[in-house]
Amino acid sequence: MPPLETALAGKLPDISAMGRMIFDPIWQQSMHRSGHYELIHVIRGRLTVILPRRQIPVGPGETVLIPINTRHRDDFDLAGGLEVFMVSFTWSGGPVFFKALGTQPIPNLAPATVAEISRIVHRLQTDFIAGGVGEKLVARAHLLTLLLLLLRESRRQRTGENRAALRAFGDRRRKALMMQARHYLESHYAEPLTLENIAHALNVSAYYLSHVFSEENDFTLFAYLTTLRMEKARALLRDGRQGVAEIARSVGYDNSNYFSKVFRRHFGFAPRAACDFRVSPTRK
Repeated sequence: MPPLETALAGKLPDISAMGRMIFDPIWQQSMHRSGHYELIHVIRGRLTVILPRRQIPVGPGETVLIPINTRHRDDFDLAGGLEVFMVSFTWSGGPVFFKALGTQPIPNLAPATVAEISRIVHRLQTDFIAGGVGEKLVARAHLLTLLLLLLRESRRQRTGENRAALRAFGDRRRKALMMQARHYLESHYAEPLTLENIAHALNVSAYYLSHVFSEENDFTLFAYLTTLRMEKARALLRDGRQGVAEIARSVGYDNSNYFSKVFRRHFGFAPRAACDFRVSPTRK
């Protein structure tokens, strides 16, 4: 069993006081602390729990937990009032629980979870008011269920956020690698390049480089290299100061015949035709 579950298993919280209440304005006036953990479920109105270093806004249907001996102030609209269901309790599992809980109140709870919390709050009040030993034990179990439900939702959302952050990081990394590959090809297109030596220069695997480049561009790395070489070659041919064989070598082709075939396939006309400015190339 994971450490967190081990620490919480079999340890029911002890309820000191519980019930619906209209918040007294005295709690708004100054910072105070309680010798118990507090669970506050807002029924009507809006509450802002003011802590020394942050504020926690809590709206209708939301639940906030305040750790034991935590200095805080309860701010709310005096005219509108604030009705809450509040539980004061002690719990040996509290320190571990609050360390794992994270952000409060838990945002964007699913409707089914909100409904489940409302059912547990109702059962808590019913069982505790009944007053018997058995009912109070059941109320403690319901309180533990509510606490663990909140913890589960908090961890689930943080897991989702972490996954989203990892995906965003991966997207940025792939785009950065694609741009690095493009810049490398633009600087080294005249050299005899292989996928392996490009990948080695960029410190990634050849498979990963090929996969990322194709995924980010919808065309392959070597299709981009060919386009780059052909555009450079056409500009040199139009300049007219070099022959086809010399230009072929200057854009990375040792064999001028092969270069001519690639050029014709790319533009639809032979390299020598590129010297004529009247030609309007149609790329295939």
